[in-house]
Amino acid sequence: MKFLNEAVIENTKNLKDKFSQSAGTKCVCIDNFFAPDVAKTLFNDFPSFDKSQQKNEFGDVGLKAVYERLSEISPGYKAISDYFSSDDFNKVIQDICGDETVFWGGETMYGGGTHENLNGIELDQHVDFNFNDLTKEHRRLNLLIYLNPIWSEEWGGNLELQTDPRNPEKNDVRSFTPIFNRAVLMETTESSWHGFSRINIPSSSEVHSRESLALYFYSKSRPADEVHGGHGTYYIHRLPSKEFEVGSVLNKECFDDINNLIAKRDAFLSLYQEREKENSIRMEATINYCNFLLSKIRLPISGMAVQLEVADGYFPEGFIGLDMSVKVRALARVKRLALKIYAREALAFPLSLSIMWNQLQLTKSDILAPGVHTLDVDLDLKNGDEGFLAIEASNGSSGAIEGVNDDQRIFSVLIDSVTFISDGD
Repeated sequence: MKFLNEAVIENTKNLKDKFSQSAGTKCVCIDNFFAPDVAKTLFNDFPSFDKSQQKNEFGDVGLKAVYERLSEISPGYKAISDYFSSDDFNKVIQDICGDETVFWGGETMYGGGTHENLNGIELDQHVDFNFNDLTKEHRRLNLLIYLNPIWSEEWGGNLELQTDPRNPEKNDVRSFTPIFNRAVLMETTESSWHGFSRINIPSSSEVHSRESLALYFYSKSRPADEVHGGHGTYYIHRLPSKEFEVGSVLNKECFDDINNLIAKRDAFLSLYQEREKENSIRMEATINYCNFLLSKIRLPISGMAVQLEVADGYFPEGFIGLDMSVKVRALARVKRLALKIYAREALAFPLSLSIMWNQLQLTKSDILAPGVHTLDVDLDLKNGDEGFLAIEASNGSSGAIEGVNDDQRIFSVLIDSVTFISDGD
């Protein structure tokens, strides 16, 4: 069975050129996307408006219903869902966008599926969430296919891609009327602003809603310059209608519009404030947990002393940086310190190591070659004495410098053991 229009498959090179060369958000509009019989089936089997699926960002009942699990709608939708998962379909999308790593996110991806928007609704300009925390995948593309056999541009609901909705004077707007079997493939980035204008279908029309199919594509990674911290969807609300200007008479329509905009703004402010509270709680818990983990990172100290605080410049792998400091307490009379270290070949030799107690240099040793070395240091401590043991190294290296990984941390020597030796030892 042919799901896509043959012209789409045959024309992928031209569609790729249009996609890559489009100004602003990369996108391409494809009319007659599905084969005619497939498009007709998707329209005929489109699910009726389900009130249980019409919750908005605030948990309130809105004017939009989403049905994510396509395979449960009808046999026709089950067949198209299986096709979306196929290599053949994903290859078409990959060829158009020029990225062979993207793939359809599947039915369980949040927010995809059939979308039905009732009369009077609009979708403010927004940038989509960019990362799926559960699957650890990056959101890369939206494919939107419209399924209304009858639609007029004057009815609104037009998909709008904008370059800078915060700056109306410099904002560039591209608009696509949601006519039947039209698809729009667009990238999702930190600047891919999009939404649709308010739907205003005449009461005399047999059409009562705007129907579409939304597919979201992901990848395991994305270009480094596009990687940002994970975030949810965020919006920019439109300005009041053009009738709201100096000298105009405030009619009821304009008055209601302004009140709706204020109510929407306040609802989102409340939503973001609640999110900030939740994030603050998570942040505090994360900081506390990190501090707990740090407190468990101990130097391999043995003999007549104990570590008191978190060591500065000591890594969980056992290496120190260019300088390390740790507070310790003597548990008995201490006369000597035995420091066993391992120096890697990646270091520059001779390697100079300075060992200090409370900023007073005890010894300075030159390590001439890689390998295991033991340094014996005279140290005079009484039972209960506290102070800072510090080690300074003349050079270090990192995984990034050595080309083995992306680790930027500078490692010097590995500490095998630190032994505080008493009179009787």
